[in-house]
Amino acid sequence: MKSNAKSKIIILITLSILFGLLSIITTNLSLITSNSNKNSEYNDNRNLDNKNLQISAVSGKIHINNNWSAAKSAGIATGSGTYSDPYVIEDLIIDAGGMGNGILIENSNDYFLIQNCTIVNGEIGLKLENSSNGVITNNIITDISGINGVNGNNGANGGYWVNAGNGGTGGNGGSVSGIYLYNCYNITNSLNTVSFINGGTGGSGGNGGIGGYPSNRNGGNGGSGGNGGSASGFHIFYSDNITNFLNIISFINGGSGGNGGSGGRGSDGSVGSAGGNSNGGIGGIGGSGGGGGGTAGFHFFNSNNITNSFNNISVINGGYGGIGGNGGYGGHFPKE
Repeated sequence: MKSNAKSKIIILITLSILFGLLSIITTNLSLITSNSNKNSEYNDNRNLDNKNLQISAVSGKIHINNNWSAAKSAGIATGSGTYSDPYVIEDLIIDAGGMGNGILIENSNDYFLIQNCTIVNGEIGLKLENSSNGVITNNIITDISGINGVNGNNGANGGYWVNAGNGGTGGNGGSVSGIYLYNCYNITNSLNTVSFINGGTGGSGGNGGIGGYPSNRNGGNGGSGGNGGSASGFHIFYSDNITNFLNIISFINGGSGGNGGSGGRGSDGSVGSAGGNSNGGIGGIGGSGGGGGGTAGFHFFNSNNITNSFNNISVINGGYGGIGGNGGYGGHFPKE
């Protein structure tokens, strides 16, 4: 009897151990399955994020002149241009390469939509000309800069009995806009972010040349500095039925004017053979500094039926005027 009792106790202990091990194994399997599912979900989400990153394709400049068929063939646009199925340009990153327009649409009356695009590195982000029936929404236009004006040439130095040349005028800086409408009708601009629009800097005026010889020759005048380029978030000229709402416009900066060139030095006087001395030449006048470029969040001209609602405009800075050039020194009176 005692042997049977011991056997039963051993069997019960063994079964308890087995059930305990089974419970642990089941729990671990459950955790493994759970972690596997979580890893699968994580990988799916990561793949989805990668797909989302690939949605925005990099594009060069886009130019549409009346006919959208080439843009459709290139995969840039979809749709058919009707009210219910407009042409659509979307999800593109456009680098304008430092000049011109990121997107230019002209002579188009078809319905179109431009959305979710980023446009950078041009003189105008998006330009519409002689066009109608467009919606421009939820785009980012930034890093738009005008071309700097060239510096004026220095005046030539005077020669024998010849006055010096004047310095050349500096070139004007280029004007810029985030979104530019010219002669357009029925256009809606909404939820766009337009920022860091910078007018070009005016070129410096050239320096006047030095007076010639033998005496009493005037120095050349310094050239004027070029004007800084204007900058605007939205530039709307000769247009009608334009709606602008919930756009964000910031950091619009006019270009600085160029500095004026310095006047050239007059030539020295000379001692006359009969005791009459000649005066030294007059120093050239310093050139005036160029004017700073003007700025505006919205720049309207000769346009009708404009609706502006809930736009946010901040940090608008006109350009600094250029510094006038120094006048040239007059020539020395001769010593006998």
